[in-house]
Amino acid sequence: KVILLRVSDFPDKLDQGMIQQWFDHPLRIRAIRRIDLRGDPQRHAHPLGQPRLPLITAGHSAGAQLAVEMALSFGSATDSRPPAIDGVIALSGIYDLVPLVSTSINTKLGLDAATAKANSPIHRLRKNLPPALFIVGAEETPAFVAQNRVMADAWRLAGNESFIDEAAAADHFSLLQPLGKM
Repeated sequence: KVILLRVSDFPDKLDQGMIQQWFDHPLRIRAIRRIDLRGDPQRHAHPLGQPRLPLITAGHSAGAQLAVEMALSFGSATDSRPPAIDGVIALSGIYDLVPLVSTSINTKLGLDAATAKANSPIHRLRKNLPPALFIVGAEETPAFVAQNRVMADAWRLAGNESFIDEAAAADHFSLLQPLGKM
């Protein structure tokens, strides 16, 4: 699932350790709500009677890839308008599917190298993307940690702002536990 976050410039500080650490980067959470992703995401950014708040996509694991894909789906490298999505928070994502082709998981995915590359956001990065925060648990598999680092670096090398965080003592699932306490 992908969650869009509404953030404000002056939210109340969160006191939930790891979440506060994550969102002290460029963004702080004000409210979280699940929404319908079809159509124009900006229609969710400013409900009737409220000023437009920045629109952030966030996701975990395959949802992190979807959050990145949503940012990639708006605008272009030559677009002079600001991105429709104001930021991305990607938790423990898989951004390059090519390494999965030779694994047992590909029995269900059925990817060949060309399809895996075409569906990997890391191979389609460009400038004019929103700032992104890539988070991974420090206790995750080396492949997840590496994908997080490589994606954050590639985002930056494409000309975009990126931030990276490795959450101490967190694995692929415990990384999400603080979000359940909100």
